[in-house]
Amino acid sequence: MKNDICAINLNAEIKIPNPKTVAIKIVFSWIKNSTIKLYIHDLEAQKQFANFIINKRILFDDVFSKISIEDDEFFDLDFSNSFVSIPTNSVFSCDEFWVFELTSFSFKYKKIITESEHKKRFYLTDNSSLLIPTTSTVFDSKGEWKSKDLNRKLRIGEIEFKFGIYYYEKSDSARELTIRSENYFEIYNNDTMDKILSYANTICLLSSIFIATGIEFYMAVLEEPEFDFIILKQTNYLNKPNAITEYFINIPNYRIYDFFNNIIEPKEILEHQEWWHKNINKLLLSRNLEGESQFLVLYNIIEQSFLYLNNVDKISEVKSDFLFKGLSENKKQIKEKCRELINEIKKYIPVEEKEEIKKFENQNDKISFCKTIVTNNSNLVTSNKIQLLMNKLNIDSKDIGLNDVKEIVSFRDDLIHANRIIHEDELFKMYKIIYRFTILTLIRLLNKDFQLSETFKAN
Repeated sequence: MKNDICAINLNAEIKIPNPKTVAIKIVFSWIKNSTIKLYIHDLEAQKQFANFIINKRILFDDVFSKISIEDDEFFDLDFSNSFVSIPTNSVFSCDEFWVFELTSFSFKYKKIITESEHKKRFYLTDNSSLLIPTTSTVFDSKGEWKSKDLNRKLRIGEIEFKFGIYYYEKSDSARELTIRSENYFEIYNNDTMDKILSYANTICLLSSIFIATGIEFYMAVLEEPEFDFIILKQTNYLNKPNAITEYFINIPNYRIYDFFNNIIEPKEILEHQEWWHKNINKLLLSRNLEGESQFLVLYNIIEQSFLYLNNVDKISEVKSDFLFKGLSENKKQIKEKCRELINEIKKYIPVEEKEEIKKFENQNDKISFCKTIVTNNSNLVTSNKIQLLMNKLNIDSKDIGLNDVKEIVSFRDDLIHANRIIHEDELFKMYKIIYRFTILTLIRLLNKDFQLSETFKAN
């Protein structure tokens, strides 16, 4: 990896507002997570372009075409799904080059010296420091600075990888030596590019659960015999690290190694990455919210987890909700699936509540028992769904601070419908309960035998 800023010079045609061929330059850092900048070397063209995209993001491929690269060492640039925008709060004058921002792009970079070892490294955002606690750095007897990597390889399912720290020197003068570092993980599998990227996203998602903050890679360097394949992207997570490892385990000095060793079902994430990405993002989003919003976002993860657990082989996203895949046109299949689900839920419904459901059906001729159980979100039915989820995942309600599952459902209804005044202390108490519940639900989906620490359990 180079220790400097890199610039790629291109010629391209701006399609809108007025088609024109211009010189553009893309600037980025090889060594740290920073903005990907784009310059247009034509004052008139950049003014027109800026006026067109102000206050919005535009796909790069929608505005630039006929791209040619001036630098021989770079080739196969790919701007798929990359957006161009004007930096927030930018102030420009009419006689200077303006800076635009790119969300991502990839390219291939020719090697001067071919290497026998073809590494696949993913450089991580700064908040990843809690993942990599075991690197030793010293000055040796000759006064030379050395680092020793004490991290070991990890394996989750078929994925083999290792965390590490890349150190480099940054000196402003002959008398000054500044050592800087970037965190990364390296994947050792020899698979297709798509599989390697899927593995990388899985590692980031699991790491995000471990420290309860969003972990992303901002640069991937995938080495081939004759070139390096580079992926650069703008990262999105803003929240700060929050070590919550004491919630997961019952032994001192629990580390990322122990966490990953307890993930026995990584295929769940590999095969349903969209679902996991969406719901882990909700978990992380909740940390940046306050009050009722925090509770409701986490409650939604519990609802989604119920659907996921009972339809893990059939889920797909339809109108932002994960529903039965392939069943929408076959009523017989729908009824069969619902019947299976109902039979499981029935085990946890007390006799007196079954009578209440029957009364509800009698008062609403068009609503069957099947529809009541599977789609109705009444306090009673939802409580039974959540109880089924907890039983399947071996979650004891007392461990998360609940005397009765109905408490959490009733509280949610009170928030939604403003049934009563809810005080701050009660809201905070219920938030702690549902936060524990949500974390444990996601973990138990990956390992039903994952053990809680006493710290995690409700006092």
